[in-house]
Amino acid sequence: MKLKLEIKMKQKHEAWSNKSMLKKPFTPVRRFTQNSFTHYNYYYNAKTKMNEALMNMQRQRKENYDSLIGLYPYDPNRDSTMMLADMDSIVHKISVGLQIHDPRVKWANDMYLLLGEAYYYKGNYNNAAIAFRYIISKDEEAKKKAAGQNSMARSKEAPSIMEDEPKSRLEFLKHKSVHNESILWLARTYTESRQVENAESILSLLQSDPKFPSDLKGRLAMERAFVFLNEHNYKEAVTQLDIAADDNNLPDIVRMRAAFLHGQLLQQMEDYTGAAAAFEKVLTYFPKIEMDFYSRKYVAFNKLLAGEDIEEAMKPLKKVLNDGKYINYYDQVYFVLGQLAAKANKTDLAINYLSKSVESVKASKKQKAISFAALGDVYYSSQSYPLAKMAYDSAAKYASAAPKELAVKNAAQRNKGLTDITGPLSIIHDQDSLLELASESKREQLSAVRSYLKFLEKQQEDSIQNAENAGIAAASETEAENSTDATWYFSNPAVVQQGSDDFKKKWGTRPLKDNWRRAAAISFSDDGSAGDDASADGTSGAKDNGLPTEASLLAKIPNTTAQKEAAIRMEEKAYIYLAKAYYRQLEDYNLAIHALDTLDTRYPDHNQKEEELYLRYQIAVKQDKLGEAQTYADALLSKFPNSKYADILKPKHSESRAEQMVGGKTVAQYFDATYQLVMDHQYTEALLNIGTAQKQFSDSVYRKRFEILEASAYAGMGNYKEADSVIGKFLKKNPTDSLASWATSVKLYIRDVRNGGEPSWYYDTLTTAEKDLIAKKETRHKGGTIAAPPPPAPRDDTPPIYSYHADTTHYCIIVMPGLDSRTAALKKGLTKFDSSQFGYANLDLLLDFYNARQDIMIVGKFANEAQARKYMVALNEADVMKAYKTNELSVLLISAPNYKKMFTDKLVEPYYTFYSTYYNK
Repeated sequence: MKLKLEIKMKQKHEAWSNKSMLKKPFTPVRRFTQNSFTHYNYYYNAKTKMNEALMNMQRQRKENYDSLIGLYPYDPNRDSTMMLADMDSIVHKISVGLQIHDPRVKWANDMYLLLGEAYYYKGNYNNAAIAFRYIISKDEEAKKKAAGQNSMARSKEAPSIMEDEPKSRLEFLKHKSVHNESILWLARTYTESRQVENAESILSLLQSDPKFPSDLKGRLAMERAFVFLNEHNYKEAVTQLDIAADDNNLPDIVRMRAAFLHGQLLQQMEDYTGAAAAFEKVLTYFPKIEMDFYSRKYVAFNKLLAGEDIEEAMKPLKKVLNDGKYINYYDQVYFVLGQLAAKANKTDLAINYLSKSVESVKASKKQKAISFAALGDVYYSSQSYPLAKMAYDSAAKYASAAPKELAVKNAAQRNKGLTDITGPLSIIHDQDSLLELASESKREQLSAVRSYLKFLEKQQEDSIQNAENAGIAAASETEAENSTDATWYFSNPAVVQQGSDDFKKKWGTRPLKDNWRRAAAISFSDDGSAGDDASADGTSGAKDNGLPTEASLLAKIPNTTAQKEAAIRMEEKAYIYLAKAYYRQLEDYNLAIHALDTLDTRYPDHNQKEEELYLRYQIAVKQDKLGEAQTYADALLSKFPNSKYADILKPKHSESRAEQMVGGKTVAQYFDATYQLVMDHQYTEALLNIGTAQKQFSDSVYRKRFEILEASAYAGMGNYKEADSVIGKFLKKNPTDSLASWATSVKLYIRDVRNGGEPSWYYDTLTTAEKDLIAKKETRHKGGTIAAPPPPAPRDDTPPIYSYHADTTHYCIIVMPGLDSRTAALKKGLTKFDSSQFGYANLDLLLDFYNARQDIMIVGKFANEAQARKYMVALNEADVMKAYKTNELSVLLISAPNYKKMFTDKLVEPYYTFYSTYYNK
């Protein structure tokens, strides 16, 4: 209405001024009216441009709802170039409008406010603050001038920086002051420009201002939350976001954003019930479909974490499966349902949902990679390793579409180890099938062979049809991902056929078989047979279409005694390879033992006894079963005294007692190796070495050293009673020995820990006395230099789940693919980098051994996440890790409590998903 009245007045004025009888100039009042309309037009055009620019920005911007969203959708520090052209245009329009400024024009402050906003969005905070302060200062001058005319009224009023809001019903028709809006914008500008103290001062004044309008409480809460978020003070930010989300004076788009961020912060603080309620509140504002989906996703996760029934937790997501508008999100919905089921240990349900995720019509390649990786993890956890490998292989097929997903990278790492498992399992399965087939009649064997050939023919036909139809499938996938890939090989059937013809010209027809079976035919066959590639008559055993003939397949059935014995020997070796793979690749000792037990049960007189005994010995050592390990070692030495493993286990004596050897090492070398095991937290293997040394070596000096090292190892394992007993006996027998000072240090350390409670990880809560004691790393004595004992293992207060706390102690860790020749160079490079770039921080460097294929280099400690991130950024830009390939190392941030859990579990993979959610922003 207001705009229509002013436009009508302007039209009347222009018509009147164009009359021919008008000879005299405009009066001041007429000039003011025309000037007012001119200013308004400039303001209106600039405001329209600003609204359009903000709407375009929100449409173009892609939010990452998997990590903390920003309170405001636009961050000038990051996105200023996105709106630079529009903001320059607005600044130009406003500047022209202000050049024809009349002091009596009421739109001047509005124009200055819009000018300040434009400078803010450009990232020019200095000019933005100048514009906002100009409005405030001009209004303050006007207030003082008005107050000077009424000194009595001025004396009764409480001091205020705010302006009174309209009270009457018709006040909304009048021009509204932008004074209060300018103050709030000034606070936001100070916050964004990292002048947080100035912003806090302004907001504190507003909060205590007696004239502060009640309808601006939500706006004030938003600005206060913005300050707290920039300071990482999430506890206070949560309170302010709750106020903003409940204030109906704010636009719904602002309230839903505040509610979503409120839920994310509560989830980080492990208030899962409150987080679920916050995300449910987001849904009441009917957000856009992407935020709607993620809100439902987080409602489900938080309800499950809060202890609700899985079916109840899944309801918000299951609901969307009946709504066609969510069809583009079905792959993600099924993926989340699968994750929920996996968390609730409902394996079958998780497999069902994840399978539906990859089979969804609109599933993107990226989501397929993630869902296949998750499916593989479910199979992996349930020890269904062949199925896990199939899922991981599928994830690898789509891995290029998800290069930054840690879950997909983790799947690729796990898949390497699974290859060594599926190979032996296939051999065992195939040989069992052939041996079973050998017990049947010739007619039954022929029938089985023909059925198998029909299966291969059908499989070949399906493969050809799939290749010919690959163009349609590629187009479907391309359309689902809104991308074009016309150069893809299989999208052109003619090119596929040409490639097939060229292959046959060069290689001929070849049977379908994998390298594992070819290798098995060579390595497992001891009878000199031709293997899989030849039939009994010496021919290739394959038809023109590449499939095997009936004769070649019948020849593979072990009908003779020699053939059956060869098949059994192949199976025996496969069981050994399988047990080694479980032990070395997966560190699944139970399955490794099960494979060996199955071998003994099926073939008690097998010819792999030597390998079996050494494997059982190694597994017993890893399980801290030292008695069993010694039993297996004795059996190996007695039954196979000349084997390569016996040579490792038995001591070697020379004529000189001073040159006694164990495992090819002198006593000095053996002590150094054992001491390094203690320093690397490998206490079980260290104790085994100490036991061997005490039996084999007679050197009195080193025997004493091994006694003290034994006490240190027990202390490291947390067995303080045994450690105290060992070190007490030593001091009683050797009170004046040169090693007594080292032994006393160990004794005091054990006493202090037992009396005062075990220290938390990496000395975070050690007393000054304890730190001083451990800081004495070297104690001199006659025989050499001995370091103080390593810290004990972590307490049992390991957190049950990973949780995010940015303001706690953090480490920067490097996940490495096992120890090799590059490890020492990396450690040396890190030491040099720390001293040159972060010498003031007094950083520690520690190497933790997880398994044969994974080690962790730890750098710390940092006061909070921000400091650790600063270090990580600098490290990634340096050349310290140049010896490793791109994907061999993972550099991560982790809090001290979370590292306790990781080290206790000896698993890095579960942390990848958590890291991707909370740190990889």
